[in-house]
Amino acid sequence: MGDITSLDSVYTTVSGNSASWNSAGGAIDSTNIIRQAPNTLNEDVTITSNYNAFAIGPLTIADGVTVTVSSSAVFTVI
Repeated sequence: MGDITSLDSVYTTVSGNSASWNSAGGAIDSTNIIRQAPNTLNEDVTITSNYNAFAIGPLTIADGVTVTVSSSAVFTVI
């Protein structure tokens, strides 16, 4: 079976900029079931109104980094 991680994408916005499709990445197995992500957030992020977002914890938000949760949005650390 070939690597299928390049087929994954997510629709994202960062810090209120226009939205775009980006590679979801993070899969560490060929079937794309197990994912990994860094445990420290190093960039400002805005959760768009009327959207839900999540991260797997524990999660550290670096000094000077802001997570903005817009009106009607939800951000959950699992």
